[in-house]
Amino acid sequence: MKKSILLSGLALFTILSGCEKNDARPVEEVLADLEGKCLQGKVVKGMRCTSAVYVQLLNASTGTTSTFEGKKYKNIVLLSNFPKNSCLGVGDSFYFTLDTSSEFDHCTEFYACTTEDLTVFDEPHPVTIKTCLKTFSVSGCTGK
Repeated sequence: MKKSILLSGLALFTILSGCEKNDARPVEEVLADLEGKCLQGKVVKGMRCTSAVYVQLLNASTGTTSTFEGKKYKNIVLLSNFPKNSCLGVGDSFYFTLDTSSEFDHCTEFYACTTEDLTVFDEPHPVTIKTCLKTFSVSGCTGK
């Protein structure tokens, strides 16, 4: 009897220890870690009719995974205040710093849309980190 209980306990421990760990941290903690750092990101998708873009961080971790068009992406953030005239497209890299003192909704610009722009489209999900862009460059960060 004791042997079967011990074996059952060992089997349960083995099963539970094999579960995937969720590394997601509180948003405030992640933003505090990213504040003031020169970040490199890659454009995943623009958010139609706004100054917001979905970006995959290339040199920092958020501990999150998002799905977009059937593909998994690590470290996706939604940045607002992206320069309208940046000429960057999906897959292009750039450097930036964050403005965590502003609320995402307060730094988002909205642009005129056509009916075609308003059609249903896929977005990366889930995305828990939504913040404002402070500085932007295609050649690297200066200063920090």
